[in-house]
Amino acid sequence: KISRNSALDLNIFLRQKIEKLKSTVDQIDKIFDSYPLSPEVWSRISKGKMLLKESEVAYKKGQFTQAKVKIADSEMLLTDSYEKATANLKTYFNSYPVWKNWIDRTIRESRQNQSYSIIIDKYSRKCQVYYAGIKKYEYTVELGKNWVGDKRVKGDKATPEGMYKIIKKFGNNKTKYHKALLIDYPNETDREEFRLEIAKGTLPRTAKIGSLIEIHGDGGRGVDWTEGCVALTDSEIDVIFKIAKEGTPVTIVGSMVTLDKILD
Repeated sequence: KISRNSALDLNIFLRQKIEKLKSTVDQIDKIFDSYPLSPEVWSRISKGKMLLKESEVAYKKGQFTQAKVKIADSEMLLTDSYEKATANLKTYFNSYPVWKNWIDRTIRESRQNQSYSIIIDKYSRKCQVYYAGIKKYEYTVELGKNWVGDKRVKGDKATPEGMYKIIKKFGNNKTKYHKALLIDYPNETDREEFRLEIAKGTLPRTAKIGSLIEIHGDGGRGVDWTEGCVALTDSEIDVIFKIAKEGTPVTIVGSMVTLDKILD
């Protein structure tokens, strides 16, 4: 009787552990699916998922001792990786108050000027187009491969963050993409931050600031692939190209919503 009860308790314990770990995997996939974590963290997550699947197979076969070992190893990998990833995300979202200020200013000025404004939300991969303070269009975008954080140097494959404006429009046959809208990156704020980093030694004196950041076509690939630009599908850039003009504001932020809403 004691043996049967112990086996039943272990069965319940393992099932609960497996369900809890599957919930952790769901959270990781939901929050970090397109987030550029380090290769080491992604490797640990992949190994943790594999061990979780193996533990499920062993559990279904009644191999409880083997399942228990694999669950313990999977839990260590997944829990540790989730905590590190969340800590990284929280650090990134320390800039949210600044992003919120930029967003509010952009929408307010759109309303006051009865004009178009563009807001790029990097975390959600959304391009929102406002007119007179009201959202008119929303499209999915693709970014630079290393989009987390602000752009610091030429070639870092990061999409910049800040309040910019369109300074030039390139139609068909004038760009290697379908169409393109060039923004004024680097602006004076970007140049000042770059000079400060050089002075502090956080960037080498040989570093060069980036340029030629555009909103352009040829998107729709489903992955972040640009050198730092914002890519849309050709049909989407057609819409924005038609309504945008030189001087149209383009605000790029890490997120338009708080981290609490993302983690909820």
